[in-house]
Amino acid sequence: MDLRERWMQYADPIERHRKSRIFRGRLSELQCAEWLETQGRIIRGLEALGGGPDIETTSSEGTTTAFEVKFIGSEDDDFEMILGSVAGQPAGGPVSPYAAINYLLFRAYEAAKQLAEVNGERIAIVIVEDLTWWRFESQLKHSWIDWKNPHFVGDDSGWGQFMREQQRRYSELPDGVPLALRQIDAVWIVKQSWGFEFNVEYAIAMRNV
Repeated sequence: MDLRERWMQYADPIERHRKSRIFRGRLSELQCAEWLETQGRIIRGLEALGGGPDIETTSSEGTTTAFEVKFIGSEDDDFEMILGSVAGQPAGGPVSPYAAINYLLFRAYEAAKQLAEVNGERIAIVIVEDLTWWRFESQLKHSWIDWKNPHFVGDDSGWGQFMREQQRRYSELPDGVPLALRQIDAVWIVKQSWGFEFNVEYAIAMRNV
């Protein structure tokens, strides 16, 4: 039911973009499963077919791995700037590098929490679409996340508000981030290019950092 492509029915372009991003997040799980098959993994289970982690695979050596997939699409503000630019209007606005990298870490944390009760190897995959990769590229390149002790960085008012909202769901935030991520085997940060191609830009072995 989640794969019914109804996002284009919304009249407001921002709401249409928001629903499209949600739809693409669902779709990315299946695209990721297909991509993992090309890496020689055998798909043993899909959350889309009922329960369990997003993707469960077995390698040729017999290793079972559970994957949780988080998709990061373009922000509403970025989309609004694109619309303004296409219409010939001034388009621009501030971008917080701290909020961006913190959000990526938060999505990895979410995936780790969902993998907490799963047996076997556990990997969190954060997929970033090509259109919004620029928001994270420099921070990742310069190692803004200390994966030995991952924590949120900077002092950003917008991020503070987001955190207060998320603490209603995850009461251990922000102090619980390092412990949650240490319980899984790895975090993969994957760039999704045009044509729905996947490339692992960063593979962090969490148990060995």
